[in-house]
Amino acid sequence: MVKPQALEQVVNSYLGSATTIWEKNQLDLGEDRTLTTLLIQAGWDTTYVWRAVARTHVPNSLLGFIKQRRRWINSTIVNMV
Repeated sequence: MVKPQALEQVVNSYLGSATTIWEKNQLDLGEDRTLTTLLIQAGWDTTYVWRAVARTHVPNSLLGFIKQRRRWINSTIVNMV
């Protein structure tokens, strides 16, 4: 569970508007990964919670699946850097 003070510390960065393609890949394509990255950069710890439930929109076609994976890969690369 995310502590409110952790969110308060990163909310402005998390809700920031993207002005470059780099920021768009970070802020608009991988929101959950971006939030985790910002929390870690701010000095907070994250842990795996086995009971957590994650949901996503499942694409209806192979092309939709490929587009989803491309978006996720872009945000992964940007956040890893």
